[in-house]
Amino acid sequence: MNVPLYANQTSKFKERFAIRYLPYIESGHVSIWINSIECRPVQQDVVNGSETDVHIQLPFDRAIAGRLALLKKRSIRGNYGIHLFWNGRLIKAFSKFGFAAHPENARIIGRLDLNHVPVNYSKTGFLQESTEYKNAEHEFAASAELKTILSMSRSEPRQVPDIRSVFEYFAGNNKSGSWLDVRLRAKFMQDAMRDAEPFVVKMGQKDTRIDFSSKGPDAKLYTISNAGEMLEVLINRDSRAFAYVKNHLFLMCMIASDVATLARSDTMRARNMLEQKNHTLKEFLCDWSAGQKTPTASARRHGAIIHDDPPYIPNYGLDKRLAAAYGHLKENSEFAFQFTAMSTLTPYLYTARGKIVYTVYTVPHRSRYIADLLEEVSDNDMAISCKPDAKEIGVLLDMHKVGNVMAVRESSKKIRPTVAGPDKAFADLATEVYRHKIPLDELEINRVFSAMTRQNLVRPEEVGRHVRIRAVAKKLECMMKSSIQ
Repeated sequence: MNVPLYANQTSKFKERFAIRYLPYIESGHVSIWINSIECRPVQQDVVNGSETDVHIQLPFDRAIAGRLALLKKRSIRGNYGIHLFWNGRLIKAFSKFGFAAHPENARIIGRLDLNHVPVNYSKTGFLQESTEYKNAEHEFAASAELKTILSMSRSEPRQVPDIRSVFEYFAGNNKSGSWLDVRLRAKFMQDAMRDAEPFVVKMGQKDTRIDFSSKGPDAKLYTISNAGEMLEVLINRDSRAFAYVKNHLFLMCMIASDVATLARSDTMRARNMLEQKNHTLKEFLCDWSAGQKTPTASARRHGAIIHDDPPYIPNYGLDKRLAAAYGHLKENSEFAFQFTAMSTLTPYLYTARGKIVYTVYTVPHRSRYIADLLEEVSDNDMAISCKPDAKEIGVLLDMHKVGNVMAVRESSKKIRPTVAGPDKAFADLATEVYRHKIPLDELEINRVFSAMTRQNLVRPEEVGRHVRIRAVAKKLECMMKSSIQ
């Protein structure tokens, strides 16, 4: 084609045709030019090693074949998903086939051949009401290949903090540096320091040995001494200073800067200055933190985090299947959390069968952090999902290899204790149901309320106090009145 086009239309057509006619272009059967610009296959920037072949055998010698991969960056414009082909022809690009459209899934890319699925007359779409299409989507959603790529997409890539590179930078050997991520989990950095091996770098004219020790929170952050012709730096892992800095590599930068200065000008005056600085810092941290719990970055943003244990309540408590998850969060989480809704109310949902949607709340912007911690201890068949809607939960529940689902949600309200009381748990469950976030109906809510009332676990006035959404509060109030009557 060679026709007048608007400024951006050429590039848009080129991109669309490169996707739509990808098999023909790759095989060399056709070449497409738009105003002297050739359409070439779009090369996606994917994570190395994430490419996965898909081959799902179906009845009657039919199959779903294709390939999945993970984009290095999430697509904020929705340009992610599966390109669906029919006999070599693209029917739908960037389809959310078998999974929900969600920012957590915005790194998934791939293509599938659905040659056996019927298409409409103009071949612009599959017949989604056909048995073939529904079966294909169900089988793909339940496949191990998709489940693996979904898990990879929802997990942020973890980099290992390189402490040595910081000292190499100040030694002048590595000016590219590394990275200082303000969102770095403190525990992750502590683990990196715990596992760090001693290393030697050349600072100025001196070889400098960096090592780590555990001297207790009241000891100095670091000490510098001479070991023959070598400087020896001993960093105290237990120093209170690490509790006040989100990314511990920043403190490593300060230490490395001090060491580099001393290595280039090793005089008694320089040593005394560094010694006095280290001593003053230690005194300040000891005096100003006396009698207080060691703060973290979360404490500065949300107040002191205290993981209060819930009081004992007869006939009520956390689901036993969540014991490991609860213990892991309590030990490792820097942010407040609370198990609620079905996490405590499963015994009262007598009509529930099979899979359960548990709920845990945390503070704003920390659902991914809590989900990462839960992934570390969850069962293989437990699906962890951040802020899911009903559609996404429905897809997860339909997957054969998914047992239960843990929905991690964020709350602007103060979160305490770690397990919600009966009134709040019921209010949270009702809110989820009335806002269509989990697949339960109002009849189930009525039954839960009746069962809990017989155990003297809920009080209508207390339940209403925990609901801030007016429409939900009115529905809940009418339900409780009719149930009591």
